[in-house]
Amino acid sequence: HLAINQFGGDTYNEFEEAVRQLILTDPDGLIIDLRMNGGGYLDAAVQMTSEFFSDEKTAVIVKYRDRENQVIKTSGDGQLTEIPMVVLIDEGSASASEIMAGALQDYARAKVMGEQSFGKGSVQELDELSDGSTLRLTVAKWYTPLDRSIHEVGITPDIEVLNEGSVPLDTETDVQLNAAVDAQLNPPPEGG
Repeated sequence: HLAINQFGGDTYNEFEEAVRQLILTDPDGLIIDLRMNGGGYLDAAVQMTSEFFSDEKTAVIVKYRDRENQVIKTSGDGQLTEIPMVVLIDEGSASASEIMAGALQDYARAKVMGEQSFGKGSVQELDELSDGSTLRLTVAKWYTPLDRSIHEVGITPDIEVLNEGSVPLDTETDVQLNAAVDAQLNPPPEGG
């Protein structure tokens, strides 16, 4: 179980260290917990998503209003390409966390469980004005590899599991985490 709270400047390095430790344990499955992850750096999310694919895949499509779309791909040299995965999301999962969940879902690389994500699929730039104030301008929107819009829609989980007032990360009461563990221990039969 790896909980990722944000995609900050050091997140990828911390994730890589966790991956090295994880590989040593030869786990049967992995739960990536993106609940209450409001996003952060796109580059970190793409680098981390790359760890789950052995070849280059589209991680996200950035669609601009006034210029050519940008297709951002994974690196193609992931270390966790075979391990079964569940990704947990909720209404607090936004932006870069939705990009990661959306890519893993689009390629059927992981089952996404939990609740509908927030739906922050806009790319914004900040411009400082002469009076010292700033203007936030939306310049593009993010789409999943299968061209699904994230903005104001979010990611719909493959398996909905409502929080039901449980305490996240409390193994005694965390309904969503316990459902993810159960899904890893008791996967559905092939084709079902």
